[in-house]
Amino acid sequence: LEQGTVVYLFSPPSLLLERVLFSPKERPLVNVPDPEPAFMARFAEREPFYQQAHITVHTASKRPAEVVDDILQALECL
Repeated sequence: LEQGTVVYLFSPPSLLLERVLFSPKERPLVNVPDPEPAFMARFAEREPFYQQAHITVHTASKRPAEVVDDILQALECL
């Protein structure tokens, strides 16, 4: 936070969980019998740190170009 501008790309945890579950990459956090509680607990643990970002961009229903535009607009306002 002191060395640069931090941008938090926010998506709802349920959407993130879905992405992780269907990711072709090995994800140890969700490679457990009941991955949802483990994932949600980790998200809740990390959320206070994410909330410290200088900029938060909601990404759930946006295309990458829209996210970039939102980031650039937010940076102009700093």
